[in-house]
Amino acid sequence: MLGVVKLQDETGALPFQGGIGRVLTNILTNELAARPVFTVVERRRLAAILEEQDLGGSGRLRPGDGPRIGQLTGADYLVMGTVTAFQPGVETHAVRGGFAGIGGSRRSETAYLAIDLRVVDTESGEIAYARTIEGRTTKTASSVQIALGGAGFGYEAFKSEADARVARAR
Repeated sequence: MLGVVKLQDETGALPFQGGIGRVLTNILTNELAARPVFTVVERRRLAAILEEQDLGGSGRLRPGDGPRIGQLTGADYLVMGTVTAFQPGVETHAVRGGFAGIGGSRRSETAYLAIDLRVVDTESGEIAYARTIEGRTTKTASSVQIALGGAGFGYEAFKSEADARVARAR
């Protein structure tokens, strides 16, 4: 049984989403739970589970409905770690061109992520496994501009979203 503890964030990235540590903890929990070899117990939202158990024991539900107190499964191992780097613009490349009032450009930006992970035995406190994971991914934007007699318009399209995908890089 595995439990995933919120990853510590040393980067300050994605503050409006609660930090990259929170975002990556959710991704890691889902990725581990989706693999049949692992059984993952919920630890991030444990308060909601306990609240539901308390409701079941309050006498407000029909007899036999709701979860029973004292039936949670313990974790044999905790996955924990630190996000040590999250840099969305480590490499940028741009190409521009144009002819007869029509122009275009293509630019790409590479994001980088590093996480130090540990799997800790909950009985002994020993680190059973440790690894640094690094990921890179690139988003590419292509644009077209047209100029007609001093007026112009343009269009830009993104091929991929690097900031979201870098967290799932393998």
